Amino acid sequence: MPAQTARMAWAVDRRAVRPPLACPLPNGAAAAVLLADSARAMRPVLAEGAVSERLRQALPALLVITVAAGAGRMASALAS
Repeated sequence: MPAQTARMAWAVDRRAVRPPLACPLPNGAAAAVLLADSARAMRPVLAEGAVSERLRQALPALLVITVAAGAGRMASALAS
């Protein structure tokens, strides 16, 4: 967004401009959590042993991935 357009939008309606400016930060944080916990979840999934035990070990990371994905989607929806 060019600076002049941003200034004009801010002058006209600050409430409408805030979400697109504020939402990339939580969206980026959610993406970072997704990447980190995806790597953490893959270790037990790719290890040797019973499938049920490997999935049980990966479950905490999978839950974090699910929550982070939802938070990222919500931030994207608010930004648009």
